[in-house]
Amino acid sequence: MKKSILLLFLLLFFSAVSKAQITYLEVTNTTTQKVRVIKEHKRVVVFLKDGTKVTGKYHIENNQGITIKDQEIPFEAIAILKRQSITKKVIGVIFLSAGGITILSTLGIVVGGSDAEFVIAPALTGIIFGGVGYGITKLNSYPEKDFKYAVKYLNR
Repeated sequence: MKKSILLLFLLLFFSAVSKAQITYLEVTNTTTQKVRVIKEHKRVVVFLKDGTKVTGKYHIENNQGITIKDQEIPFEAIAILKRQSITKKVIGVIFLSAGGITILSTLGIVVGGSDAEFVIAPALTGIIFGGVGYGITKLNSYPEKDFKYAVKYLNR
């Protein structure tokens, strides 16, 4: 008797899980038709057309927009949508800091009166680190003019 109740419970549980839907935001580049997917409950930064910035995990309420921190944002109001990854943010800050420190140390070498060959390599290294850090922080930016947003449902 206990086994049949347990079997019935597991059967109901797995049938409910198998009917679950995965909701995601599909971002399509209008010029290249390349499609990117951002799963629901991921961290994003949204810049609205009125100039405000909203940051947080997004939720899909309906097909016309998203919700972040109890603020409903229609797709028409989005100027830029960025996927905010903590790892990319930390790596970008590390590279930006390393580039800035390298450039400042190069400036110290120049003020100290060293030869030119000792200045070129650290200066280029600092510029490269700074550029890489800036590029990493700007990844996954989806401006409204080049991208189309759509809500999609994936059945398991």
